[in-house]
Amino acid sequence: MNITVNSTAWPVDPKFNPVCGLDQAGKPAALQLGSTGALKATVEGAATEETLSTMLARTLGLNGAKYVTGSGSNTDGPWYAIQALEDTVFSSITASDWSGAAASAVPLPAGSRIFGQFTAFTLGSGKVLAFNTHA
Repeated sequence: MNITVNSTAWPVDPKFNPVCGLDQAGKPAALQLGSTGALKATVEGAATEETLSTMLARTLGLNGAKYVTGSGSNTDGPWYAIQALEDTVFSSITASDWSGAAASAVPLPAGSRIFGQFTAFTLGSGKVLAFNTHA
């Protein structure tokens, strides 16, 4: 990951960069100074870029969240993060950016948060907050 200022890229380790945000998939994104002087952020290899305010709004949960308890199907995402408010088990969970076998009976301990581009999930037990990708 790089921070770019005046067309010069400086390598940055996101673990030590307190000023990087999260992109739509919850991945760390580098900050850049745009041609208008506004900060913008891009992820290496990404086709789009976002403004810092858009990324910070998502990272801080300002796009809102959905409180979910019970076993009904939730398909009104997308959500970029899901946080367990108590020990939770997902009966099913679908994320467009996850690969591998279908996820079912997935436990998530209280206080834990998972990241992805979630499009649907069903709880077997527990309570969660699903953070909206968009406002």
